[in-house]
Amino acid sequence: GGVESNTTSDLIDDIERVRALLRIDDWLVVGGSWGASLAIAYACAHQRAVQGLLLRSTFGASRDDVAAFFEGGPFEGGIDRVLDELRSSMLGHDVDRQRATAIAWWRWERARMGTVAGATPPEGDTLAAVIDRYRVQSHYLFHDCWLAHPSLAQRCATLAQVPVAMLHGRDDR
Repeated sequence: GGVESNTTSDLIDDIERVRALLRIDDWLVVGGSWGASLAIAYACAHQRAVQGLLLRSTFGASRDDVAAFFEGGPFEGGIDRVLDELRSSMLGHDVDRQRATAIAWWRWERARMGTVAGATPPEGDTLAAVIDRYRVQSHYLFHDCWLAHPSLAQRCATLAQVPVAMLHGRDDR
């Protein structure tokens, strides 16, 4: 759940360190959802090390994508207000507010996936893990995942020589 020294560039550097440590010359990079965004960003930064990309449930990481996800959900206002609320809740020190926000966010995710029926909200250690996850997610979303300029879509133009397979269902949120 830590957000210090936790940016997209830090993650890309970590992936590259793992590749170098394992002495892998080049590899197929696989990712889903946020991991797909990270895979694309990694490939843009280290194209020579990437044989190809296998992406599923791709998340575009744009402000519009985030706004579309939260539209109609429990957090009110425009996307800037929603992100401010999530960040202040999840990064603040009010534990009750963190829990309430995390449970609301958790329920909204389930509703978007169509799996809310009968789901019991997390408690105890599971809730603490959810809070940690949403703390990091709110940190990334507030900062546009450090992929706003240029956008992830614009970055893809540099990957013309990298084979890409994408799996994305019509009901994938």
